[in-house]
Amino acid sequence: MAKKRTNKLEPVIDPKTKMMRVGSFTIPPSTVITGLLVGFANHTKVREREYYFWRICDELWNNSDLPEPLMVRHPWAELMVREALKNKYLAIGGAASSSKSHSMAAFGIVCWLARPHETLVLITSTTMREARKRIWGSIISLMSVIEGAPCKIRDSIGNIAYVNENGTLFERAGLSLIAAEKSKTREAVGKFIGIKQKQVILIGDELSELSEAILNAGLSNLSKNPELRIIGMSNPASRFDAFGVWSEPKDGWDAIATQTDDSWKTKWGGNYIRLDGERSPNLDAGFDKYPFLPTQEKLDEDKAILGEESRAYMRMVRAVFFDGDEDETIYSEQELVRHGATQKADWQGKPMVVAGLDPAFTNGGDRTVLYLARVGYTNDGDYCIEFGESFMIRDDASNKAIPRTYQIVTKVIELCKKHKVSADNLA
Repeated sequence: MAKKRTNKLEPVIDPKTKMMRVGSFTIPPSTVITGLLVGFANHTKVREREYYFWRICDELWNNSDLPEPLMVRHPWAELMVREALKNKYLAIGGAASSSKSHSMAAFGIVCWLARPHETLVLITSTTMREARKRIWGSIISLMSVIEGAPCKIRDSIGNIAYVNENGTLFERAGLSLIAAEKSKTREAVGKFIGIKQKQVILIGDELSELSEAILNAGLSNLSKNPELRIIGMSNPASRFDAFGVWSEPKDGWDAIATQTDDSWKTKWGGNYIRLDGERSPNLDAGFDKYPFLPTQEKLDEDKAILGEESRAYMRMVRAVFFDGDEDETIYSEQELVRHGATQKADWQGKPMVVAGLDPAFTNGGDRTVLYLARVGYTNDGDYCIEFGESFMIRDDASNKAIPRTYQIVTKVIELCKKHKVSADNLA
């Protein structure tokens, strides 16, 4: 167990009033962990909240009653927690075994415990089975050692629901796993609709493997709640998958110096941080201080097997959005970015607005999506197309009076009129 420091933020009992002081707050006499959670919930400065977070971790998961510490404090974990507290929107690109999932699992649990009746933590991953090997497995292992937590753990359905002092179970407070593999996107997005809670935290694990629609649903549907925090994590792959979109720099990919920059501001108003396996805390320490993080021996092995310049090494070790052309594609990402494909067009005159529709003929099939674009000549004399917004069109299955096809057609007509797309410019 980490040694407790004497600190003005540490909960203490006033010998005269018998009340517990937690920083600048006073509460009735209670346990140390309750005092720490009050401090984490109510203090506003990042440094103070960091202190309370790690003290809570010591009390819950690093105490002498456990055979081994469950939430080890190390430089990468400190960085992730600090950035999660500072930023409403955060992207974490990290090497394999960089403790992204475990650290953010602990972060989600502490945020919920501090305000259990008004916090909902949503965790997305590919499948239930895979999530149990990653972030949900960490959540269950961390929750299983907490005595007296106000919840009911239902691992079989991926849910930890808040239970109040009267024994009433509330599913809209607690932690909930949403399996969001690309084939289940429609179902996963549907679970975001109508969620109402004072504080909602969405943690997207393995975001490169999920659909971009998960991000759109989080930003549109969940943003209606008073407090929203979104954390997306992955081993970086493509700048055009969901994690790449979430990590895009504020002024575009051309604005950052190199792909090996450690952090940048994203277009969503948040921050991106990179955990490079070649600069693992173990290498800084000079020995394997944290055996669960990348070690020199593992790095040497990966270099020999994968090759230092390979896509696999760049993604899983360096945590870099790879620019090479190993994939069998018509154009590589490097070519697309180099020739301005990700930039806004500088139009010569007014471009034509066009749209494409994927009808999705069955209720259980793909989503019905309308995609807008602009076509015309740029000031450089090039004839270009610039892709714009996409709209997911949903029918009302309970409306038996109007067939599904008619509902879809009506909504498509409304969107085309709104965005000035003529009928002959709809594909």
